[in-house]
Amino acid sequence: MADSCPILEEMNLGKNPLKTLPSELGLMKSLKSLSLDDCAVEGDLPSCLYELDQLQVLRMSNNFITKVGAKLDTWKGMEILCLDGNLIENVPEEIKRLTKLQVLMLR
Repeated sequence: MADSCPILEEMNLGKNPLKTLPSELGLMKSLKSLSLDDCAVEGDLPSCLYELDQLQVLRMSNNFITKVGAKLDTWKGMEILCLDGNLIENVPEEIKRLTKLQVLMLR
Protein backbone atom coordinates (compact mmCIF):
# COMPACT_ATOMS: atom_id res chain seq x y z
CA MET A 1 0.00 0.00 0.00
CA ALA A 2 2.63 2.58 1.03
CA ASP A 3 4.99 1.78 -1.85
CA SER A 4 2.35 2.50 -4.47
CA CYS A 5 1.60 6.02 -3.13
CA PRO A 6 4.83 7.34 -1.58
CA ILE A 7 3.80 11.01 -1.82
CA LEU A 8 0.08 10.72 -1.01
CA GLU A 9 -0.81 13.53 1.41
CA GLU A 10 -4.60 13.39 1.63
CA MET A 11 -7.00 10.45 1.86
CA ASN A 12 -10.77 10.49 2.33
CA LEU A 13 -12.42 7.17 3.13
CA GLY A 14 -15.51 8.68 4.76
CA LYS A 15 -18.94 7.07 4.59
CA ASN A 16 -17.55 3.58 4.00
CA PRO A 17 -18.55 0.71 6.31
CA LEU A 18 -15.04 0.20 7.72
CA LYS A 19 -15.15 -1.43 11.14
CA THR A 20 -11.37 -1.70 11.33
CA LEU A 21 -8.43 -0.16 9.53
CA PRO A 22 -5.62 -2.15 7.95
CA SER A 23 -2.34 -1.91 9.87
CA GLU A 24 -0.62 -1.06 6.57
CA LEU A 25 -2.25 2.36 6.74
CA GLY A 26 0.42 3.27 9.28
CA LEU A 27 3.05 2.82 6.54
CA MET A 28 1.69 5.76 4.57
CA LYS A 29 4.14 8.17 6.17
CA SER A 30 3.43 11.05 3.77
CA LEU A 31 -0.23 11.39 4.83
CA LYS A 32 -1.05 14.83 6.21
CA SER A 33 -4.85 14.62 6.10
CA LEU A 34 -7.03 11.57 6.73
CA SER A 35 -10.83 11.60 6.75
CA LEU A 36 -12.76 8.65 8.12
CA ASP A 37 -16.02 10.40 9.03
CA ASP A 38 -19.24 8.39 9.16
CA CYS A 39 -17.65 4.96 8.91
CA ALA A 40 -18.22 2.17 11.40
CA VAL A 41 -14.80 2.10 13.09
CA GLU A 42 -15.28 0.77 16.61
CA GLY A 43 -13.31 0.32 19.79
CA ASP A 44 -9.98 1.98 20.51
CA LEU A 45 -8.63 4.54 18.07
CA PRO A 46 -6.72 2.25 15.66
CA SER A 47 -3.04 1.99 16.60
CA CYS A 48 -1.90 2.36 12.98
CA LEU A 49 -3.01 6.01 13.11
CA TYR A 50 -0.40 6.85 15.74
CA GLU A 51 2.29 5.82 13.24
CA LEU A 52 1.28 8.66 10.90
CA ASP A 53 3.67 11.21 12.36
CA GLN A 54 3.14 13.76 9.54
CA LEU A 55 -0.60 13.90 10.16
CA GLN A 56 -2.00 17.42 10.50
CA VAL A 57 -5.70 16.67 10.08
CA LEU A 58 -7.60 13.64 11.37
CA ARG A 59 -11.36 13.52 10.95
CA MET A 60 -13.12 10.54 12.50
CA SER A 61 -16.50 11.99 13.42
CA ASN A 62 -19.53 9.73 13.84
CA ASN A 63 -17.88 6.35 14.36
CA PHE A 64 -17.94 4.07 17.40
CA ILE A 65 -14.55 4.98 18.90
CA THR A 66 -14.52 4.37 22.65
CA LYS A 67 -10.93 5.19 23.61
CA VAL A 68 -8.12 7.48 22.53
CA GLY A 69 -4.71 6.10 23.45
CA ALA A 70 -1.83 7.87 25.13
CA LYS A 71 0.30 7.91 21.96
CA LEU A 72 -1.18 11.23 20.81
CA ASP A 73 2.15 12.98 21.18
CA THR A 74 3.41 11.27 18.01
CA TRP A 75 1.25 13.78 16.12
CA LYS A 76 3.52 16.76 16.65
CA GLY A 77 2.04 18.67 13.70
CA MET A 78 -1.65 17.91 14.40
CA GLU A 79 -3.76 20.99 13.74
CA ILE A 80 -7.30 19.62 13.41
CA LEU A 81 -8.59 16.64 15.39
CA CYS A 82 -12.27 15.78 14.95
CA LEU A 83 -13.53 12.91 17.06
CA ASP A 84 -17.06 14.20 17.74
CA GLY A 85 -20.01 11.86 17.54
CA ASN A 86 -18.11 8.91 19.03
CA LEU A 87 -18.39 7.07 22.36
CA ILE A 88 -15.24 8.51 23.96
CA GLU A 89 -15.55 8.95 27.73
CA ASN A 90 -12.02 10.08 28.63
CA VAL A 91 -9.37 12.09 26.85
CA PRO A 92 -5.75 11.30 27.79
CA GLU A 93 -3.58 14.02 29.31
CA GLU A 94 -1.19 13.70 26.36
CA ILE A 95 -3.60 15.79 24.31
CA LYS A 96 -2.02 18.89 25.87
CA ARG A 97 1.21 18.00 24.04
CA LEU A 98 -0.43 18.74 20.69
CA THR A 99 0.94 22.28 20.69
CA LYS A 100 -0.08 23.02 17.08
CA LEU A 101 -3.70 21.96 17.63
CA GLN A 102 -6.09 24.65 16.38
CA VAL A 103 -9.37 22.70 16.25
CA LEU A 104 -10.48 19.97 18.65
CA MET A 105 -13.96 18.52 18.28
CA LEU A 106 -15.15 16.04 20.91
CA ARG A 107 -18.86 16.79 21.37
